[in-house]
Amino acid sequence: MNTNEHEAKTSFILTGMNKECCVSLVENALREGGGIIRMEADISTQRINVFYDSTKTDITRLETALNNTPYKATLIR
Repeated sequence: MNTNEHEAKTSFILTGMNKECCVSLVENALREGGGIIRMEADISTQRINVFYDSTKTDITRLETALNNTPYKATLIR
């Protein structure tokens, strides 16, 4: 059950994210911007699911933060 009425989820493919150390770098980049509730990463598919507070951040900010890492973020629609 979702306990935060402002919780939203989005997913990205991060081209080049293929090691556990990559996940830490991505998570730190997202957390710097604030509003992140949690993140799930799968390095075998290079996919991340980001759960965030929609009153504190949005998809554009998340995508910008991800593209400021060494990886290319592609939003999954």
